[in-house]
Amino acid sequence: MNRTVVRLPGLIGFVCAGLVFLSPADSAEYSWQLAGSYRDDDAANTLESNSSSLRATYYLSPVDDEVGPYELAPFLNRSSHVTIDAGRAEVREELMLSVSVSDFPSDVTLPDDVLEMLEQALLAALADLPTVAGIDTSNYAVYGRYVWPGTGWYAGARAERGDMDAVPAAAFVATDFDLERSGLFAGKYFGSHTALELGFGSTTQSQEPRSTTTFPEPGRNAFGVPGAPSRVEQTNSETETDDVSLSLRHVGDLGGLTWSASASMRSGQTETRVFLPDPPTLFTSSGMAIPPVESGRETANGNALSFNEIVQSGRQRNYSISGALFPTKAFGVHLVFSRLDNDTFGSSDVVGVSANWFFVRNAAAEVEYLRTNFERGRGPGARDRNAVRVQLVGRF
Repeated sequence: MNRTVVRLPGLIGFVCAGLVFLSPADSAEYSWQLAGSYRDDDAANTLESNSSSLRATYYLSPVDDEVGPYELAPFLNRSSHVTIDAGRAEVREELMLSVSVSDFPSDVTLPDDVLEMLEQALLAALADLPTVAGIDTSNYAVYGRYVWPGTGWYAGARAERGDMDAVPAAAFVATDFDLERSGLFAGKYFGSHTALELGFGSTTQSQEPRSTTTFPEPGRNAFGVPGAPSRVEQTNSETETDDVSLSLRHVGDLGGLTWSASASMRSGQTETRVFLPDPPTLFTSSGMAIPPVESGRETANGNALSFNEIVQSGRQRNYSISGALFPTKAFGVHLVFSRLDNDTFGSSDVVGVSANWFFVRNAAAEVEYLRTNFERGRGPGARDRNAVRVQLVGRF
């Protein structure tokens, strides 16, 4: 299944290319649009990410591309539509392992040959550890809108589901990840060239990393007590985000050239709940077990379930502005700037430039360059990134 999703953009490229030659070149209306895209990210030569997506859109009424630039035809036609989207992303990060016995505090000065032998022994012990960590993510979404004829009012909804397979930094760690996102929006056209939209969304992310305790000897626990079973530590976390957004889009004319501008802002409240596992049972030198402190809710037999719950709340705000200029109906150049402010993870800015070209009436190619700048001092994952995205679109 995963391999099929990864190859879908290539498949959709061939499909779109076939549509170019099968559809009449002078056709001014279409009901379907297929798009396949591929994006490649790079950060400091240590983190690599690539993603691919496949999108199919059906327009309830045929779209007339004579009303303006081909790219803006669905917006200028006030088109009602239904879209199905599938995507997959892969992130890989190189683990920088370095070992030096000189980093360990000691009151004893060892000869150089002994230090070298100890370093080689440590490197040999770490040889089987993974050198790359990352995640594989897949998501599926359906969304659409309906525009009431004559009034300019429209409304729509979106539903998305995703899951993640982790490539852990340690072999004894595994992670389950699920994502669910839904939203409603409504807006109104003012004339045929301006639209104002208000949206509400909700996102739930659940994550369950699990680690298995490694015992120093078979049949013994970490304290050397024989006969103790293996222990699996599991930490559950759930993040819920509710957000509201407002966006405005306008298409105008400048000296015979069509231009487009849009602006949006989104504000969300996030609450994260982390459930920590029970603390391990301790053993004294005589073998007497000291149970952990019990707290939490009681079970049916009266025993208490021990757990710690940590709740963290924060806000996030996103601002975005973009503009486009269309020298011809078939060609457009875009500029975009967005900023994300997050109480937990800091701030980041994205600057992008792209070009969209309908090389024939019903097919287009788009190339986009994106630069992401992260606020300094927000951890090792906050590295500036460069990304290139390529998309192919076919209409029929």
